Amino acid sequence: MESPNSFDLDTAISQYINQVNSAKILSEVEKDQIYDHFCSETESLQDSGLTVEEAFFVAKMRFGDSDTIQKEFAKAKPWNSLLQIVLV
Repeated sequence: MESPNSFDLDTAISQYINQVNSAKILSEVEKDQIYDHFCSETESLQDSGLTVEEAFFVAKMRFGDSDTIQKEFAKAKPWNSLLQIVLV
């Protein structure tokens, strides 16, 4: 039986994606791509000897903090940013 404090990779990835997508700028395909990226990177890092938690945090550092990623997606999708302003 897992301890109540065990690391849940799926939850950690989902929380990261939700932070990146707080402005609702990601499509489902983009969210899936980020999820797949984290799974692949985490698996590769675990093969190098890291725990799943360590591997996730290294993958997250490599990918970037959620605010920076959100800004980059917003730059690539200027119409989404405009729609957010208009719809608010």
